[in-house]
Amino acid sequence: MKNIVPIGLILFITLVIISSSGCTGNGISYKTFTSQYMSFQYPEGWTTELNSVDGVIIRENSSSTDQQWFEVTPYGTNGGNMLTLADFKTDMATDISESNPPDLKNGNINGTSYEYTEDSNSGDGNSGKSIFFTKNGKSVIIYGNVKDMTVLEHVVATFN
Repeated sequence: MKNIVPIGLILFITLVIISSSGCTGNGISYKTFTSQYMSFQYPEGWTTELNSVDGVIIRENSSSTDQQWFEVTPYGTNGGNMLTLADFKTDMATDISESNPPDLKNGNINGTSYEYTEDSNSGDGNSGKSIFFTKNGKSVIIYGNVKDMTVLEHVVATFN
């Protein structure tokens, strides 16, 4: 009986160390992007490039033709107007050259509700995805071409 408690304690401590090591259940390690307007976590080993509207483009370090990437753009910064869900629907309809707003799916991560669209798979394993959410006084659009939606959901979960 005396050996069970120390072994259980060792297993518990090992589990805590593994779960806090920076890896998630999907096997991806993350690092943090921080700018004047936002911070969030993105896959370690991917590169960042600021865009012209106070956002950032994140690209997988890969020379292959199916390179994954996504762009995070906050609104309501610098005294700007907050983007609304209706604005997002109109922008998505314009971007995909349709007269009707696209069907949006709903999600929720750690209390943050978001709406998203998924374009059809392009055949390279990636598919276009757009996410809209509001957090910490900012409306945010994430758009990209990724294999795994959890990469973008992690941005939502860690956005500040």
